[in-house]
Amino acid sequence: MSNKRIVIALEFGENNIKLIIGERNEDKLFVYQSFIEPTNGLVNGKIVDEDSILNSMNKIIRETNRKLGITINNVVFALPSDELKILQMQESSKTSNEYTVTDLDIERVRERCRRKNPGNGLSIVEVIPTEYFVAEPPRYDELTKYGEPPLGVKSDIIKLTCSVLTLPSETLTSYRSLLSKVGINIKSYYLKDIASFETYKGKLNKENVLQINIGSSSTSCSIFFRKRLCNTFKIAIGSDDITKDIANNLALSYQDAETLKIKFGNALASSCDDSIVYNKKKKDGNPLITDLMISRIIENKLDLIFTKIKEQADAFVSYGDYQISIIGRGADFKNIELKTSAYFNVLAKQYIPEVLGIRNGSLTSLYGLLELSKDDSMEIDAYSTRENDFSKSKDDNLNVDIKLDEIKYEKKSSTKYFGAFSDEDFK
Repeated sequence: MSNKRIVIALEFGENNIKLIIGERNEDKLFVYQSFIEPTNGLVNGKIVDEDSILNSMNKIIRETNRKLGITINNVVFALPSDELKILQMQESSKTSNEYTVTDLDIERVRERCRRKNPGNGLSIVEVIPTEYFVAEPPRYDELTKYGEPPLGVKSDIIKLTCSVLTLPSETLTSYRSLLSKVGINIKSYYLKDIASFETYKGKLNKENVLQINIGSSSTSCSIFFRKRLCNTFKIAIGSDDITKDIANNLALSYQDAETLKIKFGNALASSCDDSIVYNKKKKDGNPLITDLMISRIIENKLDLIFTKIKEQADAFVSYGDYQISIIGRGADFKNIELKTSAYFNVLAKQYIPEVLGIRNGSLTSLYGLLELSKDDSMEIDAYSTRENDFSKSKDDNLNVDIKLDEIKYEKKSSTKYFGAFSDEDFK
């Protein structure tokens, strides 16, 4: 394995630490190992006890070395979007290939955007072009707007309007500082929302997506217009709340309720046949529990989650133009697609990746990180920080316009660019 080029992806979950190790071989992705380690150091994804996190990280490091002979030095890290702010920036550059727009020109402009300081204690984690402007002959004094990258168009200039995704610099520093205590460097960052989206982006029926990620203690929602992230929000209800309702309503222990939810959970109670699934003697003397009883509780809680999602999404989403993507461990119920489609009256698809032959919604964003990290693979025992192609370029004629207010959602143009930025960008 010493000659393999691998990617190691890491995520701090709501109450656990997740890590996945994969290898990129041309266009194919191979997964070697995954770890999900519980920790008391994370509550709803927030760091509350560094020592507990470090203990869990050290356990993962030992297991990785024991099972695979790999020492973890560098990781690709999944960033939460709880504190995400989306700003708007414009930047331009002269074209460099005989007055013709190329990918390199667009990447150069994105590079200039990401090297700007957004202020207010924020750091840039993503720059996504939304509009492209060029000066086409014969009227070079007028700019023509494109919704897609105008590759091959004759122009001596390319100007971009970009959505700039930012997080507090303090948050990024805390992750980097914490992991450095166990000898791990964050090679690059990606937002969890974008990483999760990457796992199914090629399977979409529509380009506009409302992504619903039902986690343990909360439900995260992301709005993508033409495959670009436009907005995020969170609902403080998750899969654990469904389990608690089952336990309370049916007088069960939490563990028994969780087991029944996983094994017999159905998002459409009307599809259940009311068969007995549990006949252990309970405190109230009623030994019989059916799949219908369990699924009614699940469906009621899903109705509440969906109602709260709709309250926030209605201001941004024209449902007829969207599909809903359901991801996350807490969404793995029978008929979840039918339930979601019926509630929102749109097409709904569930996407849960198979990792090492097992369906695991908890690893969706990490699997997406492996897909995104084509430039972040590394040889075992030959780690190095990726250098950006434009790090040495200089241009005094930079023209940048940063609006420090969060962008109000608008239906803008598509982009294929979802770049990641090196740890160097946050120092």
